Amino acid sequence: MKILFVVLLFSLSSVWAGRPDGAFSFNENTCVCRNDKPVSKGDCANVCRGKDTKGEDILFGDFSVGSVLANSSLKHVKNWCYKYLIGDLSFPKCIVEVTDSEGNKSRLSGFNFPKNNSIAINVSSLDDDQAYWFRLVETSSEATSIPHELYIFDPIGYPLKTSSLSQYSCYPREAKDLRVNFYFGAHAPKSLKGTESIVCHDVAKYGEKDGPQIPRLDLLNPVAPLWSTNNFLFFDNNGDGVLDVNEVVIKKVNENGGEIKNNIRLFGVLSGPGSKDQNIEAGNADYDRLGFVMSYWVDTKTFHSFCPSEKEYSSGAPLYKSMKEIIGKGTEGIYLADRSESEHRSHLFIRESDLRAVWFYNKNGVPTKPTEEQVQFQTIYFYHPLNKENPLVKQPHQKTFRVRSASELPAGVTTLQAFTPNTGEMISYPSHDRKLGCIPKL
Repeated sequence: MKILFVVLLFSLSSVWAGRPDGAFSFNENTCVCRNDKPVSKGDCANVCRGKDTKGEDILFGDFSVGSVLANSSLKHVKNWCYKYLIGDLSFPKCIVEVTDSEGNKSRLSGFNFPKNNSIAINVSSLDDDQAYWFRLVETSSEATSIPHELYIFDPIGYPLKTSSLSQYSCYPREAKDLRVNFYFGAHAPKSLKGTESIVCHDVAKYGEKDGPQIPRLDLLNPVAPLWSTNNFLFFDNNGDGVLDVNEVVIKKVNENGGEIKNNIRLFGVLSGPGSKDQNIEAGNADYDRLGFVMSYWVDTKTFHSFCPSEKEYSSGAPLYKSMKEIIGKGTEGIYLADRSESEHRSHLFIRESDLRAVWFYNKNGVPTKPTEEQVQFQTIYFYHPLNKENPLVKQPHQKTFRVRSASELPAGVTTLQAFTPNTGEMISYPSHDRKLGCIPKL
């Protein structure tokens, strides 16, 4: 009896060891297919070839099973999900847990096992142009697979998706009135611990202790739309050193019967002003990738810079027709101004439609609205917060900002050159009105 009792204990303890955690992983050939086309990054052409997904986005994955699972009574992943073990509090069940780049979690239940160590998951509910972490979770034991990251993209990639440029401010603890503006795109800045030398939230309203739910000081959203950094075309997916979007422009113009230089670089990243140390201290580590902007265009007859609008698109010219297909909407300029040379600089991004309503130069000490011919040769200012009803009279609460040209700005804000539609090439020519580039128009 003693021997039987001991054997029984050993048997139960081996079963109660339970469902192994982290005992298998997705293989590298895990891919998302939309019919026979891959819509996830990776070497997926062979995986998706011949697939008929009925237009849905389906993740196809094989698992690498470790020895702990392979040598157990479960043997493979399908059993790991569904086979009942003595000691289970309920019948086992699996879900697919998905975590996006912001840490938000969701669950997918639309999956099956074509083979014991293979899975097919319907991921059509997930957004394109996003990175996700996938893992299989058994709900009763909470055992999981090793997480696997996939980037899902729109296989066409255009019209280009947009995101918002947002602004907030911080101030040194010893100088509350000295506000410095910071900017963020897709990722909101992190809350501060309270030990930094700067403050980035309303202390009078929320207290000294910062937190993730407390809004940033002087939060303004949106300041302007940019093209989202998540656009698949804003990567060099074929490894030739050129952003794919620039190659798409060339291809589209040629398809529409136009001509354009093969070395154009129309799109580039926009970075926030301020030093790296300043931005990191303000909780904004992503300041150097706020979003994407397009080069400003230059008319070689007048040498005035402009951003293509619906007016140009309506001309039907191959270049403008192509840009309409890729961008999807008209564009306008984006500018950067600062407050003063003498104080800790506070920079301000501003859209063209806002700036032109309020800008001025000083003519014999009198604020005067510039003409298109004057703006290139005058120092241009505006009062902020904006007052479009009476833009030339400074109110007590307003500050004076000066519009800066690219050559006067902190290095790295943008490195774009000008584009001339007349010759279809990039040129080194300053913008006559100091615009940095072109952005989607609201």
